[in-house]
Amino acid sequence: MIPTGYKYACFLFKHFPVDQDVPAEHQIAEDLWALRRPPIDPEHYWREWLGSIRLDAVREANFVLLAISPSETPDIVDGENEILVRRVDRVFHGLLLQGVPIYEPQGGASLSGGNLRGIPDVQQLANLERMYPSFRLPMVSIGCAQLARAERLARILAHIESGEDWQRFRRGFSALFRGLRDDDGGRRLRLFVQALEGLIKPPVGRSERTFVHRCRTTFVRANLVAEQTLHEMYKIRSHVEHLHPPLEALTDIPPAARLEYAQRRTRQGEVLARIVFTHALESAALLEMFRMEEGIDAFWSRPDDERAELWGEGERLDLESIQ
Repeated sequence: MIPTGYKYACFLFKHFPVDQDVPAEHQIAEDLWALRRPPIDPEHYWREWLGSIRLDAVREANFVLLAISPSETPDIVDGENEILVRRVDRVFHGLLLQGVPIYEPQGGASLSGGNLRGIPDVQQLANLERMYPSFRLPMVSIGCAQLARAERLARILAHIESGEDWQRFRRGFSALFRGLRDDDGGRRLRLFVQALEGLIKPPVGRSERTFVHRCRTTFVRANLVAEQTLHEMYKIRSHVEHLHPPLEALTDIPPAARLEYAQRRTRQGEVLARIVFTHALESAALLEMFRMEEGIDAFWSRPDDERAELWGEGERLDLESIQ
């Protein structure tokens, strides 16, 4: 799996939900594989070096994303290994944009190294931060279609990360994934709204009104319920931003029902942010509009109906469908 004279990087996960259509060794691209077992023999590495917990995590991994490349120096850790780690990381981000799976609470492990003499060596080992789905979102399982889409998204991400453009887009994208790493519902929602603001670019002093209007006329199916939902999402975001208890933002909701309302708003915020960024990445025309600040301003200066047509009516999320 890792030929002699190659370097590799892989992310390993335990108890990861994988569909039956993914074989034991599934080639996603020329340099990229999804595996149902570790690509190295964990018993080759002594417990004292890996540690018992890490050794068990590697041994019992049921899902692996593996990137490989030929190298003249497979025994040396350098920039080639960093490129492979980033390759795997982008593919993992591409999977998470489609939904966050529930897997081993300890998270995952990242391994990198090379194969100089016929046995792959582990030269770098790190823990992966755990990603969380929002409370009560439907469970996600990964199949071949999701892996292929994740690889396509990864290549687009590599493109927009290669230069100085898409700065605001990238800041919003980063906020989205900080939200997925946070297990606190209020902080998650604040980061999901912040991610959307990366694309919406609300003016100072009119941020809530602009957020609601631009989401309602472009990103979601417009109705009065959606407008109220967006207002509540933003109010919770603002309370968290200013260190107030998030449930106090829901003044029109009976106190006994506020937690359930807030949890649903967090679910809706996560799904909306993931879908918006995924659609923007997969549309060359939209991605170009979000390249520079001037393009973002031009996009939002268009009439609502024209902008909605550019976004695509079929791509607008029905917020009420997120229970």
